[in-house]
Amino acid sequence: MTVSEPTPDVPRAGTSILRRVSFAITAVALTATFALSLAGIASTQGSIEPSGRAATLAAQQSTSDSVADRHDCPHGDRRSRSASRRV
Repeated sequence: MTVSEPTPDVPRAGTSILRRVSFAITAVALTATFALSLAGIASTQGSIEPSGRAATLAAQQSTSDSVADRHDCPHGDRRSRSASRRV
């Protein structure tokens, strides 16, 4: 019994060029999107007032108690128990 060899996978001439062009367009589009998003972030820098409502809210959140202290949990925080036992 003779096994015939498979036909070689030779793409048409236009498909290779089309794939390369579409890859290049996609790469350029993603790079431009990333650059524009960075430009948008940079343009908003400094536009938030340090004495405004957002700054006050951020200060309150950073000084608030931990999550375990905010609710009644019957199990408590295991990390705080193990830390107190080690002392």
